[in-house]
Amino acid sequence: MAWKLTDTGGTYSSEGFTLSVQGAGRTRIQLQSDVEMKSAARSASTSSSNGGDSLCDWEVVPRDSSLVNEVAYPLPSERYVRQQDLITVFPQKYPWLFSYQIDVRVLSANKDRFVAELWLSIQTSMLESNPELWIASGAAGASAKDGGKPNPLGAWKCHPEYICSADKRSVLVVHPLDRADSRTAASVTGEFEHLELFGRFMEKGVIRRGRVLLIGSRTTLSETTMRELIQTFSESSLPLTA
Repeated sequence: MAWKLTDTGGTYSSEGFTLSVQGAGRTRIQLQSDVEMKSAARSASTSSSNGGDSLCDWEVVPRDSSLVNEVAYPLPSERYVRQQDLITVFPQKYPWLFSYQIDVRVLSANKDRFVAELWLSIQTSMLESNPELWIASGAAGASAKDGGKPNPLGAWKCHPEYICSADKRSVLVVHPLDRADSRTAASVTGEFEHLELFGRFMEKGVIRRGRVLLIGSRTTLSETTMRELIQTFSESSLPLTA
């Protein structure tokens, strides 16, 4: 299987799963299995769709603490496919003080689950900046303060080593080497709100990278399976293409 490019992104379908990467300034990453897609189709036919028919529904959003007022998000300068990777490049453009790249690579897909890696990198040509990339809930799970609706499939929870959906069929894992550069925002009851990456003072010419593992499963993921997936992820090296 291979990525199929569209005017606004790309999709990858295999073994009954579909991974979609769409959008411009806010890049939406959505994973569905054929079960969720059939549910979405039924909801659409009855005009009762609640936007929650996804295993994973995330948005990658640029942030910069030096920007006081609301500004338009940067638009991608290019989007292309290289083997199993869908790469989107966002240039540094005023008033944003940094450029960034989103690389989504499909690792495996079988009848039981779909696994992908998300590689994020940022760079600045300014003498100083404080760039961040947030991974927040997409339209299906945006928090009320972001103008969205609660996720009808249940709130995501924070685990010491990962973030998971209420039914533990969907999991997001920050690579162990990148945890020092990440922060998880959660409610007082432990419900996940968003993941913050980078954010520390950054000088001209410096490049920072971070890796996140995305897992979607047809059934609940056991602790044994999660330990195996995290162990494999932690032992893998950063590809030269990232």
